[in-house]
Amino acid sequence: MNKYVSLVIVGLLILCGITAGALPLNQADTFEKSAQTSCSLPTNTTNLTITIKGGIGVTFAVTNTGEFNAINVTTEINIINGPFHFFSIGSGGHYLVPLIPGATYKERVLDIGLGTVTVDATAKAENAAQVTKTAEGIILLFFIILK
Repeated sequence: MNKYVSLVIVGLLILCGITAGALPLNQADTFEKSAQTSCSLPTNTTNLTITIKGGIGVTFAVTNTGEFNAINVTTEINIINGPFHFFSIGSGGHYLVPLIPGATYKERVLDIGLGTVTVDATAKAENAAQVTKTAEGIILLFFIILK
């Protein structure tokens, strides 16, 4: 029995030695070295502008004022009003169709309350920087007058 145990141990040692010899000692030796390239920013960036209008609710418009299509435009609008706040709908949207130069995407959000109101609107796209606009005004039930 001792003869078989020693034979198994010697076999395992030989197997471990063969496997260890096949492993690289340094991981850097296994990868080819390639020339480094500089990172370049996309050249098709565009600009977005926001317009906020009062009236029955708040109308929020995002316009592509750049030269390229705005891809995956994301919008968010929040209405925060004073102490007499009855009902508010914060809205967020994702405009999947590319917004071509000069085109406008509009949203209307309804709010019910009395007193002062603050409207925060944000828009961004994959190839445009985030734009935020804030407007203040007065809300009389569902009619909003912005300054």
